[in-house]
Amino acid sequence: AKNYINGKKGVAILTPKDIENTENVVIGESYIDCLSYIQLHHLIPEETIIVSTQGTITKTELNTIKAI
Repeated sequence: AKNYINGKKGVAILTPKDIENTENVVIGESYIDCLSYIQLHHLIPEETIIVSTQGTITKTELNTIKAI
């Protein structure tokens, strides 16, 4: 996982080993929310980047995600 801080808190990102095969990006408040979404929508985890805002998504987190 990589953490990007912009302000008091940041976002954490999990990427697949082969990032060039990425087909999906899932953004949620926590990793478990993102993993649940992946399972419910039958996405392939090895083709999905997970972005956790580690809590409520605020303008700061949105700006951090845009900057990445």
